[in-house]
Amino acid sequence: MFILYNIILLFFTNPLILIEKKPSNVKESSAIFWENKNLYVLGDSGQLLISDNKTSSYFALDFEDSEGIYVNDEHIFVIEERSRKVVILKKETLKKIAEKHIPFSGRLNRGFEGITYNTNSKEFLVITEENPCQIIRLDKDFNVIAYHDLQISEASDLAFFKNDIWVISDVNATIYKLDSNNFNVKESWAINVLNPEGITFSENQMIVVSDNLEKIYYYEIPQ
Repeated sequence: MFILYNIILLFFTNPLILIEKKPSNVKESSAIFWENKNLYVLGDSGQLLISDNKTSSYFALDFEDSEGIYVNDEHIFVIEERSRKVVILKKETLKKIAEKHIPFSGRLNRGFEGITYNTNSKEFLVITEENPCQIIRLDKDFNVIAYHDLQISEASDLAFFKNDIWVISDVNATIYKLDSNNFNVKESWAINVLNPEGITFSENQMIVVSDNLEKIYYYEIPQ
């Protein structure tokens, strides 16, 4: 059913337009986030790249299975897949200041894959990989509001951009745009990237990071 649904969606959408690609040099790049002209790339084992147009800095953080990242003015939020928790770091020092556990009963290696923030509803959103593929809505203190099953079979990351939720799937090699109110799929695009693991948006580009290839891909924002 999922395969047929994806084929139908992809048949009626325009292809993505690649602008450029660059190396991330982050081992097992698993997450990416753009904030205030800075690009953050996170690896599975806690390696973190922070770069702007002029400089790139690499840091080794204490994580074993870091899969998602979100950054605001003061903090960096890292989601861990197996431990089912959000780790909060001070943005300026990268010092750990808190951990929040999120209840989820799925398999350990099929857990949390991404984190973002819905600026309209003032809620954090965490996405799970598969079996089930869900979005978990959380309040500002990371208490669970609700679990929402998705119409897609696998997810690797998510982003909130221009009032929609964007999900990237490694297994399906697809980017989905979801309605931020009911999480139904509005549109989808096939992506020709090996192991796409992270998605984010700058003001005028969609940015994707690959796991195995350790590359960053810059696209025109799909219309």
